[in-house]
Amino acid sequence: MRYYNMTLAAFAIIALSITTQAAPIYTWIPWYAINDANKVLDSEYGGIRADEVISHVALQFWHMRSDGSLYIHGTTMEKTKSLIQSLKDKNIKVGMAIVNIGSEETGYDSFDWTIVRPALSGDTLQTFVDNILNIADSLGIDDVNLDIEGEDQQGGPWTDEDKDQFANFVGILADSLHARNKTLSAAAYGTNTYGA
Repeated sequence: MRYYNMTLAAFAIIALSITTQAAPIYTWIPWYAINDANKVLDSEYGGIRADEVISHVALQFWHMRSDGSLYIHGTTMEKTKSLIQSLKDKNIKVGMAIVNIGSEETGYDSFDWTIVRPALSGDTLQTFVDNILNIADSLGIDDVNLDIEGEDQQGGPWTDEDKDQFANFVGILADSLHARNKTLSAAAYGTNTYGA
């Protein structure tokens, strides 16, 4: 399984070095580190609580399918709802991170653009957007974070059509989220190392 080793703990330590919150501090919790993340959020470093400086947390639980549907991987809806409520009780805005890491059939060891292409095509695009909005609305999600990668993994390289479809998807989703007073963010790297 290829996941990045940066966890909420690392981000919390960075965030806690800032004594005043000049800008939003956005981090994520992967499904495999929920317990560790809760401990960090409840920790104090140098007299400052992590939950006092972290403004946004994206839950990296949602995996996309090529038919535009989404499913939670690695946890349950009950635990997800409990974590969302815990974060909101701490005045932390909650995001849902959507990833294209493998599938039930292929395993979860890499980002896979072959999942993305059909989800952004034709009528499936609106189904995908509607499914995202329905989940965000029903759970009180504040932000949707796109962690959709893959040019250097399965299904690459990207074509011009891929880029156009992705840009179209982002525009439609952003407009729909903004109309609901929700935000859109994206996981991005300073290099193209992971095809982000």
